[in-house]
Amino acid sequence: ADADAATAAKAFFTAVDAENKEIKVVEKALACLDKPVGPDPTLSIYEQAKAMNFTGTLPTYCPACGATEGVTWTALTNASGQQLQGHYYLADETVDLGANHITVGTANGQTLCVNLNGKTLTGGNGNGVFSMRTCVLNVMGDGNVTGGSSANRVFNTNAGTINLYGGTYGVTSGRVVWSQSTGTVTLHEGTIDGTNSAFAVYLINGANFIMNGGAVTETRVYADDGSAMGNVTINGGTVDHLGVSMCNLTITGGTFGQIDVSADATVALSGKPVIG
Repeated sequence: ADADAATAAKAFFTAVDAENKEIKVVEKALACLDKPVGPDPTLSIYEQAKAMNFTGTLPTYCPACGATEGVTWTALTNASGQQLQGHYYLADETVDLGANHITVGTANGQTLCVNLNGKTLTGGNGNGVFSMRTCVLNVMGDGNVTGGSSANRVFNTNAGTINLYGGTYGVTSGRVVWSQSTGTVTLHEGTIDGTNSAFAVYLINGANFIMNGGAVTETRVYADDGSAMGNVTINGGTVDHLGVSMCNLTITGGTFGQIDVSADATVALSGKPVIG
């Protein structure tokens, strides 16, 4: 009788253990369904950013800064504050800053990542929509950033680094990108739209502009030395009108509608750029 009881008990606990294992398998599967999709290194940063889902459980990674886990994304609102660092996304169809602007970083050395999420960010003032400290700004995904009536620029930088991975950027007047001193702006993908501006990109006093893809439309990318030689590097993309004076110009690719180069600029050409 004792042997029969032991056999029955063993069979019971074996069945319970098997059932627990099945429950754990189901729980693990459900957890995977709820878990945000992680970064896909086979896609460009723009494609990864565009694929991010900000409904339900938010992503915990950022393709632009390279963080693969532990990222907290916060919805950017009209009242998000003027000094930001960390990770933000646009949740509303239009986020209007009014006459305010966003200062990138609360102190030097910080990074701000913004996913446009297919929405529109507008507003700003004479300091631009984004005004830089010596920080890093990554803007990614589809969407629009437009300087309001009191903003004569989208990006205003004396230092720091701006990386654009998608999006369309424009103003109602003025310049879309104003960069001076040691500031560096890199267009990886996206469009800098100069339709309403005198200069789509304006560089002075040693600033740097790098273009790896995307487009600069309607008006000029213009570099003027000021007090220090700047650098313009075009590796790809489309530029309607490129004009440089007293700066170092390097072209390895891309398509250009027009190029104006003054005698005091240095020029290095390679690859197969298309002009005209």
